[in-house]
Amino acid sequence: METFQVAFGKYLNDYRKARRIPLGTLAQGRGTTLSRFFNHGNNISLQMITDTMRRMGLTYADLTSNFPRFDAAFTSAVNTLIANRYAADERLIREIATGYLQDTAAADGPIAVLNRQVMQHVLQVSVSRRPALLPDGIQATIEQVLMSNADWLVYDYLLLRLGMVYLDDARLGRCYQMLRERMATMRPGYQHYANDAMLQFGIVCLARRTPMLVPTYPTDLAQIQVSGYSFQDALVINAIRRLFRNSVRLKTGPGELEAVFEVTATLHLTQIEGYLRRLLAVASGEAEGVFV
Repeated sequence: METFQVAFGKYLNDYRKARRIPLGTLAQGRGTTLSRFFNHGNNISLQMITDTMRRMGLTYADLTSNFPRFDAAFTSAVNTLIANRYAADERLIREIATGYLQDTAAADGPIAVLNRQVMQHVLQVSVSRRPALLPDGIQATIEQVLMSNADWLVYDYLLLRLGMVYLDDARLGRCYQMLRERMATMRPGYQHYANDAMLQFGIVCLARRTPMLVPTYPTDLAQIQVSGYSFQDALVINAIRRLFRNSVRLKTGPGELEAVFEVTATLHLTQIEGYLRRLLAVASGEAEGVFV
């Protein structure tokens, strides 16, 4: 599989050539380094990539529609799934997944294939209503994609966010640590994607009853920038923190979320309350569930 660096370097070079931008105006004395990245995908700093793009008038947001790495259909489908996460509507999940698979039936290339495999799995588990891990080979490919991407732009956060539910514990822990290590250098525009992936990690750990998979998680969760979320998401963050705080016990009950449920009842946030009660049932072993 072509690495992200190689594909990205080629894309930026083609963009530069199409606009007849001289290499010297971009590199400022480091033309050889930039040329090697353009032609062979050699590693360069994220700052140099960012400066190069800025001088070409290209932003990271542009990549979501122009760079093949960012499959627009996949991005749209995952964002729609996330936007409807609290409804827990299997029919809607199946509709989104089926529509994506139909719309991308002719899509080619390793990333497109991976997208389809993950979405096919989402469809399968929503039909069966039973949690199931991705096949090991697909899990390994997801981990490879995340490891090979130096800056983790939007596509990879969404892939991690969606695939996290279906990774085994070992890969889940490694992928979370990769995300955690990159948080400090993350571009502000993508912070909310990473925050959401971190929150989803906690939900998965609670659903699997493995709350101490990453001991630093409660502290990490406290550092999430809540201001980037909707009020509903902020309530869920509050609930997850409370559940992790009491995770030393074998069973969890609604008492831990009494204060949260007072808010959901007062504001008539029935979907949020239903979502959290389902999570409580799964975390205490009283039910099984799939949390997209």
